[in-house]
Amino acid sequence: MPPNAPIPPTGSKLPAFEYSIHEAAARLGVPVHRLRRWHQQGILVARRTEGGHRRYPRELIDSLAAAGVAAISDTLSAELASVKQNLEDKRRVIHLLIESEQRYRDLVETSHDLIWATDGDGRFVYVNAAAHEIFGLEPRELLGRCFFDFETSPAHVGNRRFLATLKRNREVRNHVTHLRTVHGEDRWIGINARMSIDERGAVTGIRGTARDITEGQLALQALERLATSDPLTGLPNRAAFQKALEQKINSNEIGALLLLDIDHFRHVNDSFGYPAGDQMLVGIGSVLRDALSPLGARIYRMGADEFAIMLPEALRPQAAQAAETALEAVRRYRFTTRARRKVWKVTASIGIALYPFHGTDVAGLISSIDIAMFQAKELGRNRHVLIDRDPDNRRGVQRRIHPRNRSWRLGHRVTC
Repeated sequence: MPPNAPIPPTGSKLPAFEYSIHEAAARLGVPVHRLRRWHQQGILVARRTEGGHRRYPRELIDSLAAAGVAAISDTLSAELASVKQNLEDKRRVIHLLIESEQRYRDLVETSHDLIWATDGDGRFVYVNAAAHEIFGLEPRELLGRCFFDFETSPAHVGNRRFLATLKRNREVRNHVTHLRTVHGEDRWIGINARMSIDERGAVTGIRGTARDITEGQLALQALERLATSDPLTGLPNRAAFQKALEQKINSNEIGALLLLDIDHFRHVNDSFGYPAGDQMLVGIGSVLRDALSPLGARIYRMGADEFAIMLPEALRPQAAQAAETALEAVRRYRFTTRARRKVWKVTASIGIALYPFHGTDVAGLISSIDIAMFQAKELGRNRHVLIDRDPDNRRGVQRRIHPRNRSWRLGHRVTC
C-alpha cells in the first residue's frame, strides 16, 4: 500500500496521536506479522494498552512512512539475522572449545604419566595428579621445585647433563633418572621434555611428560646381576671382570691384576665330591673378600677354582702385598665338609700383571695373569709370581699351558 494511502477504519476510536498495529502496518506498507517481529527484535517497539493491544506513535509512523522504512527495515532485519547467526556460530565454537578443554583436563588429570611444565629456570609451574605417586607430594606442594631436588646422586650432575642435552637438541627423550620420594622410596623415571624459546632465543620454559619405570628398571638390574654374578659364590663373574677391566683400559688408568688358583683342587672333588668342592669355593671367596676389601680390591670368580683380584692404582709393591695377604688368608682357611670331614691344608698360586704395562687390551692382560699363575704352579705352588717380561719364557709357558686353556675354553672343569 502506498505511504499516503488512506487508513482503513478499525471500528474503534483511537487517540489522534496513535495508530493501531493494523493502521501502522497499512501506513508503512508492511504485513502485520512483520511489525510483531520488529517489536520482538527491538526494531520498532509498540506501547501496550491495558488490554494488551499494540499502539504506535502517529508522528513516528508517519516519519518512517515518509522515509521509506520498509526497505530500511528489510536491510536491518537481514543484518540482525546475520549478527544473530554469527553470535550463534561463536557460541557454538566457544562451547566446543570448552568441551575440548574439559576433555583435555580430564585426560591430563587422570593420566598415570606425570605431565608437567616449568619456567625458564626449570621450576615447576604445573604438574598433574600423578606427581603424588612419583614424588610423594601433592601437585601444589611441588610448585617452585624441580626434578633434581629429588635426585639420589648429586643434583648438579644430573641437572647439568639433562640441561646440556636439552639446550643442544631442544628436546630430550627417555632420559632416565633415579629419584627418591619424600618418604624415602626409590623411583626411576623416564623423562621426555621440550624447550620453549622466545623470539630472542631465551628459554621461557620446559614442558613434557615423565613415567615411573621403577618396576622395569629393577627387573633390568636383576637381569644384569644374574648376567654378571657368579651364582655359587655371589661374587662378580668373568663377564663383570672383563667389563670392569675394559673400562680401566679405556680410561688410561693403572693398576694390578691377580689371578688366584687353588692348588690341588681336583683332589678335593675326587675325595669329597663336587658338593664339597663347591662348599670350599664359597668359603674361599668369602675369606678373600674379607681379607682384600680393606685394600680396595675387587674379587671376581673367573670359573672353576680361579679368582681374579683387581687393585686400582696399584703397582708392583701393592700388588705383591695384596698377593701375600690373599695367600695367607687361604692358608688360614679351615674347611670342614658337611659330612664333618676336615681339609686342613689349602694353598693357592697367584699370577700378577700390571695394566697397561703387561697388556693394552683385555685378552692380553688375562693371558698375562694366566701365564704368571701357571709359572707360580711350576715353581712349586703356594706363591705369587709377576709376569715374566722375557718373550721367550712367556712363549714357552704358553705352549705348556695350551691344552689347559683349550679345555677351559670348552667349559671343562680342569684344575691343577
